[in-house]
Amino acid sequence: MEENKNKNGFFLGVLLGGLIGGVAAYFLSSEDQEEARKNIVKKGKVILKNLDETYEDVKDKGVEVKEAIQEKAEETVENVQDAAQEAVKNIGNTTKRVEKQVTRNASRFFMRQGRSLQKKAGK
Repeated sequence: MEENKNKNGFFLGVLLGGLIGGVAAYFLSSEDQEEARKNIVKKGKVILKNLDETYEDVKDKGVEVKEAIQEKAEETVENVQDAAQEAVKNIGNTTKRVEKQVTRNASRFFMRQGRSLQKKAGK
């Protein structure tokens, strides 16, 4: 991790050094320094304008992505809620079926033994 930071810092230093060196060379080699300054300012304004446009594009894309994620999340929540409701309904139905089956089987068991459930409870 530390090594990666060092590499990034190194490359950033090389980039900035090259940029500063290029500007210095441009000023020193140009006979008309006033014209050179105007060109640099003009190019700098173009770069800043492009950066502003890029920033706005990235910002707009970020908003779009956020909205898409939010929409998907809401859709997922609805799906989970629907599935949970369906599961609760199925569990309720299954519970009722099991209760009926247990009652039926218990009645059959005690009737086979010749005793009803009520008689046994009364003794």
